Amino acid sequence: MAAARFALLALLCLCPATWAAPPLTLEQALARADEPTPELRLAEARRALAGAQAQAAGVSLGTRLEGRARARWIEPPDAFAYLGREDHALQLALSKTLTDFGTTRWAKARAGTLDEAARWQWMGARQARRYAILDRFLEVVLADLDYAYRNEAMSIAYVRFDRLRDRARLGQRSELDLRAAEVRYLETRQAVYAAQARQRASRARLALAMNRPGDLPEAVLPPDPRALLRPVPEWETIQARLEDGNPRLLAARARVAAARAALARVGARPALALEAVSGAYSRSSPGNGPWQAGLTLTWPLLTGGAVGAERARARAELAAAEADLEAVRREEEQAALEDWLALEALRAAWDEVEARLAYRELYLDRARLRYEQEVESDLGDAMVELTAAQRDHHRVAYDYARAHARLLARIGRLLEARWP
Repeated sequence: MAAARFALLALLCLCPATWAAPPLTLEQALARADEPTPELRLAEARRALAGAQAQAAGVSLGTRLEGRARARWIEPPDAFAYLGREDHALQLALSKTLTDFGTTRWAKARAGTLDEAARWQWMGARQARRYAILDRFLEVVLADLDYAYRNEAMSIAYVRFDRLRDRARLGQRSELDLRAAEVRYLETRQAVYAAQARQRASRARLALAMNRPGDLPEAVLPPDPRALLRPVPEWETIQARLEDGNPRLLAARARVAAARAALARVGARPALALEAVSGAYSRSSPGNGPWQAGLTLTWPLLTGGAVGAERARARAELAAAEADLEAVRREEEQAALEDWLALEALRAAWDEVEARLAYRELYLDRARLRYEQEVESDLGDAMVELTAAQRDHHRVAYDYARAHARLLARIGRLLEARWP
């Protein structure tokens, strides 16, 4: 086994050093969750756009002040020829729509609910970012554990192949046995190369999730598997929280409210406006006084079918929004149920991997004792099986953590930096 340990050490030395820098912790990774990634910037831009649209919805009832300048030459009738041909004007006009009988009110209601939908979508993007960091971090840990298992299996296979090769030279083993051992060694070596590729790929994905593309973490600190096994609420509690906290569901509900406001807004409503004008003119006339003020009532009488077409479109949009709301409710409830059931199954799987890990630790202790007593022992196999049990122990806990994090996100809870 000294040769096996030397081979393992040599292979580890050939790999990039993972102890040069302090290992990255899950807490440190999650602390970068709110950095401006393209996905978060897009969600924030959509939220800002919805807010601007909500602000603009009430502009039509605002007070307006504008300057007007006119340069004009005319040919006056003979009776007014003494006034000349110049008819220039400089005016300051103040105007305000006093009421449009509900058009702006419903427009503001629609814009406000769309702004609410955008805020929930932004919350969903933040949750997705945190889950991505958690998922990628645990993926790196599992890739490292899988590499350790594959590497150890390769070391054992190489030692056996090398030992068998020496015996074959002495005629103690057949060529067939030698080739079979070589194939087993090469298979394990190929698995090591594949595991190395997964290590690098998983680190690249983690770097992207943390908004550090190209800055691959050298080492990560595995979270304690037992600390990840947090209790899960009853299914009835999850269902109730879905309705009140699920970002997708709340955004879809806000879009339904916006569609209803848009339908209520449709109509050829009148508008009452006030305008006051003060000006200076190049020619005198009864309409060119120093100031004037008045009320204007506009009442659409014929719209050429525009109102009917707009109402049909608004009804279709409302039907689509209501259908989307129901579809989102069903999708989120089914996904939450699957995560909740997965947690129940993973609890049972945890008991199995805990027992198997304890068994493999005891088995290795016995194999090591037999080896030290110079009794025939399968110490190499025991080491490999223990490494596999450790990897599976972490995998079950991490699958549990992923399902639990997804469930938290579905009921509207953000993963904090200190998690679990």
